Amino acid sequence: MSKFPLYNTTKSREMFNRASQVIPGGIYGHLGPAEGQWIPVNRWPSLAEKAQGSYFWDVDGNKYIDYMCAYGPNVLGYGDEDVDAAAIEQIKKGNCVTSPDKIMVECAELLVDTVASADWAFFAKNGNDATQGAILTARAIACTGDAYSILENNAEALKFYIQAADHADNVYAAAYLLKAGIICEEMGKPQEALVYYQRVKDNYPTTPEGYEIDKYITRIKVAE
Repeated sequence: MSKFPLYNTTKSREMFNRASQVIPGGIYGHLGPAEGQWIPVNRWPSLAEKAQGSYFWDVDGNKYIDYMCAYGPNVLGYGDEDVDAAAIEQIKKGNCVTSPDKIMVECAELLVDTVASADWAFFAKNGNDATQGAILTARAIACTGDAYSILENNAEALKFYIQAADHADNVYAAAYLLKAGIICEEMGKPQEALVYYQRVKDNYPTTPEGYEIDKYITRIKVAE
């Protein structure tokens, strides 16, 4: 018998089939059952039922180590007594209200005081909001200052767009790669731009950027 037997995920599969009837793709988010996961479709997703500390259990009773910390926020683990007590105390006062809360101000002050490089704290509802804020910041930096500083800042903006493309879904990745190519052209590096344009053409041909990418590629090749 294997030292690491495969988990039985019968109940998770049944629950996922139910979810597929009422939720597009069966789960929230932009990843399907196996897309980007390198996991057989019949092994993903395992639907969770409970969690404690650094572990969670699926509906079949299988136990997992949550290395991803629920995609980031649970750095102290599930069911931390101090965190739960603070959350319960706040719930007694109110959870999510229409007006901004004083806790927002206190939290922002703490973040700015704690993070040495932070002058401001920006709150977002989700990853899209945070990414959009980062893009606006990068554009503001890249479009200010004299010619030398613009070139220098464009290099920083280029790093941002390349990294963003590696972590975005198809539509956003194509847009980020296109922007990276345009910045390379502005910096006088057409061959580097061609690399990013070609990635859009090869990997994201059905996106809005993919439909128009040939004109960018042709522009560089004609200039040669």
